[in-house]
Parts: sequence; structure tokens; C-alpha cells
Amino acid sequence: MTINNKLLRSKYRHTRLQFTPLTRTCTLKCATEDSPATQTYNAVTGEYDADRTVSPTVILPILNVTDKDGVFGNGNANARLSLDHLNWIVNGEPIADLSNSNGNKLFTKGTNYDVMTTADENRGALVLSRNVDTSESFALTFEGQFEDWRTGTIIEVKSSNTIVLTTSDKGEDEISISCDASEIIYNPLADKLLLYHYLRSKGLTPDFTQNSCYDGRQYDRIVTLQLTQGKEALNSVPSGLLVGLFLPNSNIPLVVSNVHPEFVSLTYPQLRLDLRLIDGGEFEVAIYRTSPSFKKIAHCSISILRKMPDVDNAFPNFGTDINVGQQRYFNDGTVIAGGHVVDYPELYYHLEWLTQAVKATVTNGVTTYTPADEIGHQWGERMECDVNDLGVGMTKNDNYFDVFFDVYARGKHEQLSDGPDILTDENGEILIGTVKHE
Repeated sequence: MTINNKLLRSKYRHTRLQFTPLTRTCTLKCATEDSPATQTYNAVTGEYDADRTVSPTVILPILNVTDKDGVFGNGNANARLSLDHLNWIVNGEPIADLSNSNGNKLFTKGTNYDVMTTADENRGALVLSRNVDTSESFALTFEGQFEDWRTGTIIEVKSSNTIVLTTSDKGEDEISISCDASEIIYNPLADKLLLYHYLRSKGLTPDFTQNSCYDGRQYDRIVTLQLTQGKEALNSVPSGLLVGLFLPNSNIPLVVSNVHPEFVSLTYPQLRLDLRLIDGGEFEVAIYRTSPSFKKIAHCSISILRKMPDVDNAFPNFGTDINVGQQRYFNDGTVIAGGHVVDYPELYYHLEWLTQAVKATVTNGVTTYTPADEIGHQWGERMECDVNDLGVGMTKNDNYFDVFFDVYARGKHEQLSDGPDILTDENGEILIGTVKHE
């Protein structure tokens, strides 16, 4: 039987495939065993080992992708990296922008470095043909992009590790220096010492001791240094030499001051740092001489990164109605990060409280109700305000409001000052705090 009495066609429903997000990792590897990231320099012969002008060093970003749906493909994905975004970062700057104190470029593409663009697992590799002076140190990271062609989205790629280019002076003494913490990742939420002092400042008694806070994750960090001469470990700094903390590519040792408050002390073999006072950075510990001229004999690098877990969820704790005639409104908030409820969230985050009521608008005798502007209240774990400040009305259309808060991660602590003067407590201890997010 032929059906020829069609009345209409239904509306269309646009439907597409839903893909599982790709999981990707990117790590850096020195791909040239004969030309590693660390060189030695013989001041007598003026020769480098290895000599990158003869045998370039290749640093390879290894991008691996996992697709649970089995559509995009698994494994190495370097060939998919966008040619427009093969970016190498050196000491926090794009490699082509890095300059010395005289303003001269340290790296020039096509002259002392290049980036491979081949459509294979080597795409993005950094090819270095520049030797590194003993006074220099270069921390390398990689950033790139590739397209998830299943969804048309651009995926950002950043290397999870850093490779540092250094050169040691192979002199008669063959002195070298190393440390037990070349990379320090500081997570304030895991710092029991930070929490201990916070509770004490609030007049609360922690249920753990201060000594138990020194578990390797505390802000008061000791980095142990080791000097060696040949195969022999040195218990003290040789006569005529000094050990100092430097910024990368600097010949001026840092001093304990307000300029770098994270630097607490350096007395061989211990470097002491206050990780509360830094967001991150690269440093260099060097053994050096000042006479007859300044010269770094050997050095090692220390990388510091402040990293807090992502906030998973946040919500006001109370949503009950308020009574007519009630004069004050209260609420407080919960923050969940790293899969756990954060105790004392005000220690780690700035919470900005806001409310939004409904406003009535009369146009030609017709009343409409639309969301009013958000009203900002105080910052902190707890909210308190006059009910009159909420902007709620007295009819069924406008007698309600929403309450919520924005979460901002606290940055590094800073020494508190009154103009040029650093503030201290009654015991002479420097006061520190965090600046509110603006």
C-alpha cells in the first residue's frame, strides 16, 4: 500500500557523537647521548666536551596521547603538533627573546638553534649548536598545540619537566657542586607547618606537633648541598672559594634581604628557603672565586614551582529561607580541592561573597521581573550582611535571592610593611600575609 497522505515533517534534532576527552602527556628528553644537556669546559685548552658546534644537542618533547574511544589513536602524537606553535621557553622567556645584560640575543634561529618541523615523532625537537658558558644556566620547557580533529578543539601542550643546560669548569681541581632538591614543587594545602602556625595565630591548639610538620612538604625547606673534588666529598668550602645563590645568567650573588625574602640563609652545606614567599622561579647555587677575577667554578640549578590542586567544587553551606523582620543574614562556604574538603579554606583561598536578587521594572503599566545586578559583599570564609542590603522584595515575584562566592587562589605571601619599614611582632618576627585578589 502506498502512503501518500503525509501531513508534515517533524522538527529536526541536531545530534552528534560525544567523545571522551583525550589524555595527553608531554615530557622532555635529551635525544643525543654523545651531546648531553651538561657540558664540561677545559679552561686550559679552551675546549668544550661535548662541543655543540660540532655535535648539536637535541632536546625532544615526547607527546603521547591516550584516546579511550579508540578513534583518535594512541601513542606518540608529535607529528600532529601545529607548526605555528612549536614554542621553546628558556628561563621563562621565548627562546628568541632571551638577551644578556647588554641586550644581545643569546639564541638566534638558524644560527645556533633550530626547531624540527618534520611530520614524525621528532617534530618540535630543539636542535642546539650553542655551547653554554660556565657562568650561564638555561632552563628549557616546551609549549605547543594540536587539534583534536574529532571535535575541532585545540589542545594545549606543556612539558611536565624541565631540562637545564649547564657547564662545569674542568680545571685542575675539578670541583663540582650538587644538591638534593633540583626541583621543588610546593603545595600549600599539603603544608602542615603553614596550617600549624595559622591555627596558633587564631588561638587554636593543633592536634599535631610542630616537629611532625617537617615531612618534606613544609614551607621551611632545607636544601642540602654537596661539594666534590674528583671523587672526594668535601666537608667545607676550599680556601679562596665561596658558595652563593644566583639568579640564572647572573654573576651577582643574592644576599639575604627584602628583595628576595624567600632566601633565608646559605651556610654550606645548607641552603634554607621560605616557600611561602615565592610563586616560582629558577635559581643557581654556584661555587665561585672573586680573586683575581670573578669566576664560577661549578654550579647546579634549583627550580621552584608553587602548585595548588584544582578546585573541584565550592558552595555556600546554608540555603534556608530567612524570616520577615530578620535583620542580619549569615552564610559560610565549603571548598573541595583535590577530592577533599579543605579545612580553613580562608588560609589558601580568597572567597568573594555575592548575592543577586530580582528587580521589578514597570514599562507602560506592565511590571516585569529580571535578575538585578550582582551585589558584592565581603571577602572571607564567612558572609554577614544586613538583610536590607540584599535587595529582596516583598512579593512572590521578587522575594528571593541567590547567594554565591568566587574562589581565588592566594598567591605567595609577602612581608608586611608600612612604607619602607618591615613590620614585626612583639618577638621581632617579620609579619607576612597575602594580598587580596583584585
